[in-house]
Amino acid sequence: MIEKYYEILGVNAASSLSEIRKSYRQQAKAWHPDVNKSPGAHEKFILLREAYEYLTDLKSGRPVHEAEVVNTWTDERAEEARARAAKYAEMNYRDFKKSDYSRGGEALEVVADHINLVFAFIFAIILLSVLTAGLGPLGFIMGIVFASITIFFSYHGVEGGVDVKKFLKSIWLIISHSLFRSVVIFIFNICMVLIVGFQTLIPLQTLLWMYIGAIVLMLLVVLFGFNIRSGFKLRFYPICVAPLIVNAFLILNYLFSSGPQKETYNFTKQSYRTSRGRTRQTSLIYLDSDKYDEIEGIRMFVDFESLLGRSRITYTFEDGLFGLRVMKDYELD
Repeated sequence: MIEKYYEILGVNAASSLSEIRKSYRQQAKAWHPDVNKSPGAHEKFILLREAYEYLTDLKSGRPVHEAEVVNTWTDERAEEARARAAKYAEMNYRDFKKSDYSRGGEALEVVADHINLVFAFIFAIILLSVLTAGLGPLGFIMGIVFASITIFFSYHGVEGGVDVKKFLKSIWLIISHSLFRSVVIFIFNICMVLIVGFQTLIPLQTLLWMYIGAIVLMLLVVLFGFNIRSGFKLRFYPICVAPLIVNAFLILNYLFSSGPQKETYNFTKQSYRTSRGRTRQTSLIYLDSDKYDEIEGIRMFVDFESLLGRSRITYTFEDGLFGLRVMKDYELD
């Protein structure tokens, strides 16, 4: 099967990801049904897309292996690839060229090539400076030679030549791509869990179940409410949107809190014994009378050094908008 995919795209096992993408773009233009009116163009375009998605997954390090072609790829992901290809085949060629899925790989290559050229210039300047400082005039000449070689190869590695307008357009395309937005939302959710979720007086176990419950509920809505059984949206809504809704609730509760109350406690630092019998302390503290024992978030500190020589903490709590208390500030004594 994999040999068939290589043959369809006109590449081989030694071909790079860039070469595979370039070959796909060229053949997609030749075989898109809106351009090629021959009877077999539609099926050829679908096979081309299927081969492209498999080989780009394989070359980019995603979990697809040659041994899985028949069992995993063909049975599951090939169907999705063929469905997408069928949709693209129905488009006119101009709309297909504008589609995120078609242009995403090309945009990544354009940005990578231009960034590589910038780094080549920086490296060349550093190399020239170091050689000149160390070897004087001889080092300057050597630096010019090495720098010129580095820049020459990097410049000619930019497919189609340096094009600032194309570079900026590619950056915008990547930013507006659904996958990029998903990654941004995912990272934002993680940050909000740490910044807001951990400062809300909810046991971590309860907080975890809030996220799990939202994900499961969203998955059920997507599956049975919107009848989405596969594709990007099936993953995007449960993994990104569901936690975002929970975080929005926690953020509003945190931002619109009121009624500050101060509470002061003595604390001890958690310690553990290493395999060598030494005692180590962590940045997790224990309050008097096991106060807030289930609220680990307000008892964890990133900066261990700030706890050294301190044994007393004063919290400032407020009542959140939705009734959940939040920790807004603290002082160590």
